[in-house]
Amino acid sequence: LMQVKLYGSYGNPREAEQKFQEWFEKPETRAMGFYGTGLMRRRQRLLDEAVKAFKNAIALRPDLAPILVELGDTYFAMGELDKAQQVLTSALTLEPDQPAALYALGRCQLELGQVAEASKNLEKAARINRRLPKIDYYLGLAYGKNNQLVDAHYHFGVYYKRKGSLRNAQFHFQEALRLTNDPKEKEILNRELAQIKKALRSAKQSSR
Repeated sequence: LMQVKLYGSYGNPREAEQKFQEWFEKPETRAMGFYGTGLMRRRQRLLDEAVKAFKNAIALRPDLAPILVELGDTYFAMGELDKAQQVLTSALTLEPDQPAALYALGRCQLELGQVAEASKNLEKAARINRRLPKIDYYLGLAYGKNNQLVDAHYHFGVYYKRKGSLRNAQFHFQEALRLTNDPKEKEILNRELAQIKKALRSAKQSSR
């Protein structure tokens, strides 16, 4: 599956199409041809064609959760949130600890207003894979909508720190520190703020 992902999402389009055609010609790899085509069509913003290709791949290999995740993500991009939720839930039936599925479902549930469920799935996704793109941003949104403001500001702080937006990170860590009375949380936040203060001082000195 990783080879298909590389061709479909990042590869040279002409070479990728040739490889997909090779896979189409063999019954045992035909599903991968459809999967790769779906990835390529989504990359080209041809979302209806991407959906069709992913569905063809799933018809041949309904056991592969990553293809269901890609279909769910495509529905999400199209604004078809109910369909996205249904497909992503099916992916998690196959692989309950699939971080990409948990992440995608959590984002979908946020849009649907299912905040508690979104928080649960995003938290689990983050425990499994901290490298998911913008995971802390979406956790911040989920906690904010659930009025868990300390956690919301903390995760926004982590998100902006990783982006290198230190002033924004500093603001959110300071807000979290202002709102919490928990000694352990205060310790973590003071440590984060000390690191940011040091980085800002260093950046100021190097710009002179």
